[in-house]
Amino acid sequence: MLLAALPLAGMAEGEARALDKQGAAHRGGTGAGTGDGTRGEGTGADVGPPAAGPQVSGQLFLGILPYNPTYAARPDNTGRALLRAGGHVDVDLLGEHLFIPLDLNLFTDRDSSALRPSEVDLIGGVASTWKVPGGRTEMGARGEWDATADGKGKGETTGKRSQGYVDVRARFMASLGEHLKTLDGALRGGDISGWLTLGWFTWNPVYFARPDNTGRALLRYAAHLDAAFWRRLAVFADGTFFTDGDRN
Repeated sequence: MLLAALPLAGMAEGEARALDKQGAAHRGGTGAGTGDGTRGEGTGADVGPPAAGPQVSGQLFLGILPYNPTYAARPDNTGRALLRAGGHVDVDLLGEHLFIPLDLNLFTDRDSSALRPSEVDLIGGVASTWKVPGGRTEMGARGEWDATADGKGKGETTGKRSQGYVDVRARFMASLGEHLKTLDGALRGGDISGWLTLGWFTWNPVYFARPDNTGRALLRYAAHLDAAFWRRLAVFADGTFFTDGDRN
């Protein structure tokens, strides 16, 4: 289990999250990092050559937002998140060439209950990862459903307690250590790796394009970069961008 602090603050008052909560465990056997720009929307990385047959693998995570003046605890932008917990599972059918990715995210509201979940996010789909020049590529489709979990918030009166979508995406994953063999020694068993993601919301009745819950997301651009040291420590950065299908 990974215990991590999530520096998710500094947004305008009343704004919600804009996370990519889909994980990516099949990363070519290298790297460390969070996978949240994962593997949102999960954490960790695979080690060793990919298996060709059925297999189940995954990670669990627990995070705390020690400073959070505005980061919402529910899809309707109410509350302030305190804890985030969840995990990622890959159910391999034909190794990484055909697998079912599953993600779970839970948030709690520091304003009402530090332990009772205020939001639950469920993500599932089907994907395939293959070697390509320079790295690996993942193609797949997923559906996500985010819902209020504690019966509180303005969504209880407006009927807007949840949001969801179905998307297709392509992700290119690369590891510098696979091409620069001296990097392992320089980083004491570490690596520098990352990925780029392009996603298209093929069905999206309610998943918003902005943190203030306006517009409908159409495209998702995401990038992740991490540097791992001593096989125990990683420094990482994620960026996620959405476009609004109703305006541009």
